[in-house]
Amino acid sequence: MAAHWQGRDATDVPYKLLDQPMGTLRACRIIIVGCGSSGICMMHRLKTFMKNLEWVCYEKNEDISGTWFENRYPGARCDVPSVVYQFTWAPSSEWTEYYSCSKEIHDYMKSTAEKFGLMERVKLQHEVTSARWNAQTNKWHVMIKPPCGPSISDTADFLVNATGILNAWKWPKINGLDSYRGKLVHTARYPQDLKLDGLNVAILGTGSTGVQVIPTISPTVKSLTAFIRSSIWVTPGFAAKYAGPNGANFAYAEEQRKEVLEDEEKSLAYRKAVETEINVRFKFAIKTSQAQKDAVAVAKEGMIRMLQGDLKLCEKLILNFAVGCRRPTPGNGFLEALIEPHVHACLDPIQRFSAKGIVTKDGYGADTEHEFDVIICATGFDTFFRARFPVVGRDGINLQPSRTCL
Repeated sequence: MAAHWQGRDATDVPYKLLDQPMGTLRACRIIIVGCGSSGICMMHRLKTFMKNLEWVCYEKNEDISGTWFENRYPGARCDVPSVVYQFTWAPSSEWTEYYSCSKEIHDYMKSTAEKFGLMERVKLQHEVTSARWNAQTNKWHVMIKPPCGPSISDTADFLVNATGILNAWKWPKINGLDSYRGKLVHTARYPQDLKLDGLNVAILGTGSTGVQVIPTISPTVKSLTAFIRSSIWVTPGFAAKYAGPNGANFAYAEEQRKEVLEDEEKSLAYRKAVETEINVRFKFAIKTSQAQKDAVAVAKEGMIRMLQGDLKLCEKLILNFAVGCRRPTPGNGFLEALIEPHVHACLDPIQRFSAKGIVTKDGYGADTEHEFDVIICATGFDTFFRARFPVVGRDGINLQPSRTCL
C-alpha cells in the first residue's frame, strides 16, 4: 500500500506505510554543540527521559563548563548565589562560598557530568565549523575540526546549538591596538602565570568583569588606571539578604554546611528562600513602581557613600535612568578601590593605543599619553545570539541571523 503526500515539499516519490506497531519509537540521533551548562543539562534530560536515542556532544575546549572554564581572570566569580546557580537535579553540598569563583563552578559542572555518566558522550577539542541541512537524507550534515588531522563529518536528525553567548570575546575597537609594546591581555583569555606585583597596570572596561578585576588586583600593583567610558548601577550581589554584611561574599563554615547544605530538607528550603529573594526583586523593573524608586534611591546612596562623595566619579558613574534598564552590576569593593591613592579613574575618552600605552584627549582637546607595563581588556563578548558557525538550512539559506535583520 502506498500513498502520496501533498504537503509543502510534495514530490513524485511515494512513501510506504511501515510494517510496525503503532507507537514504535523512531530511532534518532542528536548532535549537541557546546558542553557548558546548557549542553550538560540537555544531555542529562536526554539520558533521563528519552528512549531509542543516540547523541554526541562536541566541545571546542579541552574541558567542559564553557565560560567557567575559559574565564579565570582575577576575581572571576558568579554574582548569583551558588545554591541557586546549580542544576535542580544535582544540588551540591560542597559549595565553599556564597558567591563561588569560576574554578569552583567548573569543578561542580565537571563532577556533575561525571557523576551522571555524561562525559562518555562528550568529544573534547572538537570544534564544529559548519552545519548543513540535507533535504535528500533529511539530516544535518556537520563538519568538525578535531585536535589534529583533517576535518571530520557527522550526521544527525536534530542539531542543538548550546554554545551560549559568552565565548566570542572582543578586543576594544580602538586605533593602534597592535602598536602597543607592553603586555596586552583579555580577561577571557587571562594568562594564569601573569604577575602584576609592582607594575603599572591599565584596565579597559567597567562592566561585570572589570568591577571584579579592579578590587582584586589593586592591592598588589604599583598603580592602576581604570578607563571608564559609561555609567553603571553598582549594587550588592543578588539575594544580598542572605549574604554577608552589605551584601558581601562569605565562606560557609563547616557547621553551616552540615546544617544547611548537607541536610536535604533544610537545603531545599534554603535554596527556595534564596531564589525567592531574587525573584521578588524583579518588581523594581516596573518603571513607575515604588520598588523602582526605592531601588534607585538605595543604589545612588550606596554609590555616593562608597565613592566618598567624589563629585567627578559620582557624576560619571551614577546613571540617570532606572535600575534594570541596564543589568545591575554587583561589585563589592569596586567603588572603594577607585578612590585608593594609587588608583586613577580616567574619564577622558581614549584616542588610540601607543607603543608605551594609551593616549587620551581631555576636555580642552589636549592629548595625554599614559604609560603602562600591562593593559587588561575587560571589554566583554559579542553577545549577539547566533551560532558561531554557518548553519545552512533548506534551499541553501544561512540560518545565522544578521544584525541588520533584527
